Amino acid sequence: VITILRTADGLLVGSNKGEWGGGLRRIDLRTGSVALVEQRITGTLCGGALNADCMPVNGIAPIPWKSECVAVAAGLVHFMPNGEVVEVCGGGLQSLYSKPVEVPMRGARGDKLTGTVAFFGIARIGDKLIAIGNDGIYDIHADGTARFARLPRFETVGSINVNFDQDGFILVLTDINQRNSISGAVPLLVPR
Repeated sequence: VITILRTADGLLVGSNKGEWGGGLRRIDLRTGSVALVEQRITGTLCGGALNADCMPVNGIAPIPWKSECVAVAAGLVHFMPNGEVVEVCGGGLQSLYSKPVEVPMRGARGDKLTGTVAFFGIARIGDKLIAIGNDGIYDIHADGTARFARLPRFETVGSINVNFDQDGFILVLTDINQRNSISGAVPLLVPR
């Protein structure tokens, strides 16, 4: 699955290869050169923001309060959720929003694994930055906080599960990436 955003000087292309990562690439439209946009933390498996070996990119959107920057929704559910919303400004990356979650281990007495919400879509809706996580809808603010709302009920239209109750966007449940991850149906955000 691919997501693309045109910027002033090129294209940002995000890819989702499920448990095999994906990452973000910048294509310079003047020269045709392609550069990987990521941070790597040496000595750690999958360490660093948008690490292409491990982190699928599921959406890219302009940041309303920083016109020169974009927000990237990244995440995967593979046994447990893992993801974040990353701010990309030029060549710099930093976490814009991340939310820890605990997942109980089956058969264990009180043991839990710690992950983070996986984000499957993001859009600028007016002056808001809206992200869709595996657990709900996030209205992300400039100070790095977010207002959270649980996922609404979906209705089946034909063979598609959708929700039209939100202002500015539609939610769609999909399992398009099912063969690459075990996340089940995930919500996607479609601006109106």
